[in-house]
Amino acid sequence: MKDKRIDLSFIAIEKQENETVKTLFKEVGIHASDRDGRTLLLNASCYHNLELVKFAVENGANINHQDKLGFTALHFAVQEQHVESITYLLLHKIEIDRQDKYGNSALWRAVMNDVSIEIIAILINNGANPNLQNNSEVSPIDLVDEDNLEMLQLFNL
Repeated sequence: MKDKRIDLSFIAIEKQENETVKTLFKEVGIHASDRDGRTLLLNASCYHNLELVKFAVENGANINHQDKLGFTALHFAVQEQHVESITYLLLHKIEIDRQDKYGNSALWRAVMNDVSIEIIAILINNGANPNLQNNSEVSPIDLVDEDNLEMLQLFNL
């Protein structure tokens, strides 16, 4: 039987009810996940909640956990352009090039979705591989717009 506290906790994350979330996860466990395989860490990353990202990591969350689609907390933080969460996750040694089920890394998603150049630079400066190909054999470097001089310089093209 599914634990309804897990559903409630993810609603509380979305509403930024951090103390409620912390209490619920102390009861159900830091590794509890929703039907999509998303844990507290992934959902906190998705909702720009650095306090809960830190809480999850400090309480033993698997920093490299992937949901059913293979997304990590870094994928979500990049998608949501939350620099503080990205920086925190990188400081705690998240696998920067971990790929989702389509083979897309956080850097690939950043370039594809036109996130800020600042975030792309953070990823590259922390060792993200611009040549890492996805399942369709497309790398982040392949996605760079040849008219974007700033991006060309960042990728040394």
